[in-house]
Amino acid sequence: MRKLAILSLVLLPAAALAGDDTDSAQVRNDDPNRMVCRNITEIGSRLARRRVCQTQAEWDEQQRLTRADTENRQTRNCLGRCAE
Repeated sequence: MRKLAILSLVLLPAAALAGDDTDSAQVRNDDPNRMVCRNITEIGSRLARRRVCQTQAEWDEQQRLTRADTENRQTRNCLGRCAE
């Protein structure tokens, strides 16, 4: 019983500190100006890759534009033929 009490006194502050670290990590992940690097596979090659580094805001904007272009192409291609 005594060992359990001592163990809980030792582990309790460590658990509190770990909770603080995750909160600060989430704040850093939400920063739109942080640099994010990704490996992009070259089309037509199984092995060629290049590393692209951009801010999180730039990655988000690129994803938004790609999604909008895809939706636009799907809608535009369906207008004449899908009305039948």
